[in-house]
Amino acid sequence: MSLIRVIQNTQRINKEGNAPLYISFYLGKEKVVIPCKLSVSTTKFDSKIGVVKGITKEAKDINLIIEQLKAKVNDILVKHRLKNIILNKESFMREYNNPSDFKSFHDFVASYMKTYSRRLEMGTFQHHKSCMGKFKKYCEGLQFHELTEDFLRDYLIYMKKTLHNADSTAQRNLSTIKIYVSAAIKKGYMEDDPFKDFGVKRIKSNIDYLTEEELIKFISLYYDRRLPERLERTLGFFLFMCFTSLHISDARHVCLEQINNGILTYYRIKNRNCKPEAIKIPLSIPVFKIIEELQGKRKEGHLFTSLQCDQVVNRQIKEIASILEIKKKVSAKTGRHTFATIFLKKTKDVATLQKLLGHSNLKETMIYAHVLDESKQEGMQCFNCFAI
Repeated sequence: MSLIRVIQNTQRINKEGNAPLYISFYLGKEKVVIPCKLSVSTTKFDSKIGVVKGITKEAKDINLIIEQLKAKVNDILVKHRLKNIILNKESFMREYNNPSDFKSFHDFVASYMKTYSRRLEMGTFQHHKSCMGKFKKYCEGLQFHELTEDFLRDYLIYMKKTLHNADSTAQRNLSTIKIYVSAAIKKGYMEDDPFKDFGVKRIKSNIDYLTEEELIKFISLYYDRRLPERLERTLGFFLFMCFTSLHISDARHVCLEQINNGILTYYRIKNRNCKPEAIKIPLSIPVFKIIEELQGKRKEGHLFTSLQCDQVVNRQIKEIASILEIKKKVSAKTGRHTFATIFLKKTKDVATLQKLLGHSNLKETMIYAHVLDESKQEGMQCFNCFAI
């Protein structure tokens, strides 16, 4: 049990002869000194027992405050000792200064999400809300120290066996939880990282892309002008993504001022908080035609106007694919995947594709390596003409 003492700093005596009081104790080998925000005369303070001498009302009031502060320190020490939680100076001071900061891990998540959400795309934010809401239902009132590696393993089993989540869904949920655990550790609310020896698997998702023949079907439908206006508008938007590689959130924010001398210059919204480099996309003839139609006589402003939210746009893209009798899971992401697949198939240039997609890591671009594998197989066929 730590010895809690009250001391006076006689090096800081003011003009009235008063010096400030402090509470002092040790956490392991770390000395903790907390200001009492009280100053008393050096002649009236008993340094041996840590109280103000005398029976005046002022002396009694100060001694009462001292006892309350010592009790507050003791309560924190006892609470953590009973829970077998090791305190350090930083974690103690945080709880001492903000005893009611967060009653649970989920309260911290709710608070942190308010500021963190500004960095996220709307779709990503909605995913975070869904993941953390599901986690809260599983463990309402979860305390920081209860969030251990074993707890996470149990939650993974629960997601798979009780909720029947696919492994990719479960791993993505854990990856989201990890973001908030890392934030809690960084801010001093957690000591140990439950993910330290519990790695989150990176699940390879299927890449749905259009073949050249399928893309031609979409283009033909666009110029047939037989779709309702709501679908016609969405189809033009989808084709724009197919020919530029832009993600849906980036595409919907494109302005005419960003297009100069046949080049579209933009910054990924996803990377807006980390000083990203500008991405320059040389525009092909098909996308120029789409831009000219949408632009009309305008010289500035958003290229795409009156677009529905992402969820509706994706539903409409699926509806268009159904009209064309294309059975694949076509969505806005398919546009970006289609661009990357066709570009790589035609050029075999992974380095340039990485720049066009705005990938910081080549590993991200290599998800399209299936194209190179197909090319290798096709290339080997050229040797079949040699008779042995």
